Amino acid sequence: MLIATPERRGAEQFTVDLACRLSCTTTIRALAPTSTGAPLPIEALGRSRFAPATLKALRSLAAQHDVVVCHGGATLIPGAAAARSVGTPYVYRSVGDPAIWGDVALARLRIGQPLRGAAAVVALFAAARRTLIDRYGLRPDRVVVLPNAVEPGRIDRRLVDHAELRSKLDSTAPGVSKWVGFVGALSEEKRVHLAVEAVASRSDWGLLIAGDGPEERWLRSLADYLAPERIRFLGRRSELAEVFAMMDVLVLPSRTEGIPAVVIEAAMNRVPVVATNVGGVAETMANGVEGVLVDDASVGGLTRALASVLDGPARTTLIGGSKEQLLARYDIAQAALAWDELLAKVAATRTAPSRPS
Repeated sequence: MLIATPERRGAEQFTVDLACRLSCTTTIRALAPTSTGAPLPIEALGRSRFAPATLKALRSLAAQHDVVVCHGGATLIPGAAAARSVGTPYVYRSVGDPAIWGDVALARLRIGQPLRGAAAVVALFAAARRTLIDRYGLRPDRVVVLPNAVEPGRIDRRLVDHAELRSKLDSTAPGVSKWVGFVGALSEEKRVHLAVEAVASRSDWGLLIAGDGPEERWLRSLADYLAPERIRFLGRRSELAEVFAMMDVLVLPSRTEGIPAVVIEAAMNRVPVVATNVGGVAETMANGVEGVLVDDASVGGLTRALASVLDGPARTTLIGGSKEQLLARYDIAQAALAWDELLAKVAATRTAPSRPS
């Protein structure tokens, strides 16, 4: 299995969780290292994804395995090239919304050609599957929907003392009675500034931000200007049980998403979700997530949606579901069964292995 870097992000964490559950022997490698803190314990093949040493190591690795699985766009071209050069079938997993990430120059060549050579392409939700088929001319029988999934035990907030955590948090921010949480990359597409501005508009709300990324410095400056005592930056967290235990609602104001794992993780901890209606979020909300979809992606629209959750009786308007419903669709153990079946089918198509030169 191939990931872009060992950075602890959603697609990379899914890959690790899936590998632990599959019935087959699995090797995970990253194309390049990461400079961020607390990376996943995954070996990088080289200095960068197109470095000669990286591609040589990748080709050798592909020859030693029955299937290559490429997780995410950065792995598609090098993974496909290495697999095809030694006759190993490959699977591509689209980790986001192809209606958004496919808007690049020469997309039908750069993306479409390696996709059409894949033994299988995995989409996270039904609309993404249709986009991949229509935009790149893929064979429908080779494009399957396998939703995102999470490891429930890793994020169970019952493992921590909720009351003690909230008591300590509340004591540091007098006047704050409700805490909004954001978990994820501090990057442009996540639009965390909308959450900062929405929370700043209400003196009784606070915001917990767990994550790091290129917009962190700017977001800290914005928070210091708008609500310095009520917005806390927690940094990147490898364990999220404590974060979920401290928040009353999760906010996700992204402009693009696939099926975000953090929405599933919040729901499994009975934390309601307020999220923009993009990508596969609506499908996820309909499958057991309690929360509100936001069509008005503005500070005002986000503030109103948060208020509908945090201000009390409006909870009857929320979309709701059971934990059993969530586990049936998004538990990594269930996902691994479907992946086992797919990988066995793909492995059966492998040609005689070639020796890398």
